[in-house]
Amino acid sequence: MPTFPKPRPELHDRIADKRAAEARMREFKRAVWTRDDGICQACGRIVRHLLAMDPARGEVHHLRGRNVTPEDRYSVADAVLLCLFCHGRAQRHEITVEAPR
Repeated sequence: MPTFPKPRPELHDRIADKRAAEARMREFKRAVWTRDDGICQACGRIVRHLLAMDPARGEVHHLRGRNVTPEDRYSVADAVLLCLFCHGRAQRHEITVEAPR
């Protein structure tokens, strides 16, 4: 009976994977901000990059949940830019936001 060599386990670099995912998310968000030109797609407010919880804070909103369609996680066509107020309303399903044309 022939003997086969034991397969060598592949090393998986989780830190490199995490950094790659973070870089991909930054590029995704940058593309949404560029496409929507810094304007809330629900109310038309001019939004900015802010860390503070300010109404003028811009946030990227996925039209379909990332857990529902994980393949669209980085799909620019499946996301819109919203202000802090509209993003909260969209998450609570108080408003419906459509995909940009």
